[in-house]
Amino acid sequence: MSATNRTKSKADRLAAQPLDFYETPSDAIASLLGVLAEELPPRKNPIIIDAGCGTGAIGLAVKKAVRCDVVGIELDKGRATESNRRGLPTVDTSFVELRMFDIDHVVGNPPYSLAVDFVYRALDLVGDGGLVCFLLRLNFLGSGRQRYDLLASHSGLYRVDVLTDRPSFCTSTRCKACGGSWQFPAGIPLSTARHPVSSCPYSGVAPGSTHYKASRTDAVDYAWVTWKKGFTGDARIRICPSRKETK
Repeated sequence: MSATNRTKSKADRLAAQPLDFYETPSDAIASLLGVLAEELPPRKNPIIIDAGCGTGAIGLAVKKAVRCDVVGIELDKGRATESNRRGLPTVDTSFVELRMFDIDHVVGNPPYSLAVDFVYRALDLVGDGGLVCFLLRLNFLGSGRQRYDLLASHSGLYRVDVLTDRPSFCTSTRCKACGGSWQFPAGIPLSTARHPVSSCPYSGVAPGSTHYKASRTDAVDYAWVTWKKGFTGDARIRICPSRKETK
């Protein structure tokens, strides 16, 4: 889910990234792990669904950090195959049509166009006390009839963890040296990814060396928005530390 290139038509965006797929950056995932560390009881082995898992970035991180069983749900068969290959058990099906039992919690980075549907489906799947934690645009919390029942005091809205640093969902950028653009594998931080000088006409760099890519971030703010089924009352709002503060 991303607002990158949001001025393009919906058809153009979907052509570039079918099913709104943008792999979740590691910094954003780290904030989710902090939420789960605070909320999940120790010495329990919950079943957690990574909804719309893509190639498994969130689910694999949760599986590594938390004692739990994680299952990915991904509609795109190619990405589901890659998620399985990376070590996250993944079912290639639609999350909004999912029929599963004994699910304790749901996490994920849903397609923005289906975010409301994902939240409703997740709340149907978990039992009382179950957490639904999704990475959403901060303006999801704004007024809107479609979302009102998900934001009211009876909705189970439990906590909102705002990302201080805007995440980057870009899969291409421009070389600071030559200005040329290129693609790079998803999940590689833009601040450290490089490309071979052999593909760049810039002449001031020795053959065989590399250039750093220019950093780009998304154009909107995000938060991990968490519902706790059965909870009533006011949601807690927290501002996540910035990358600079945690280094």
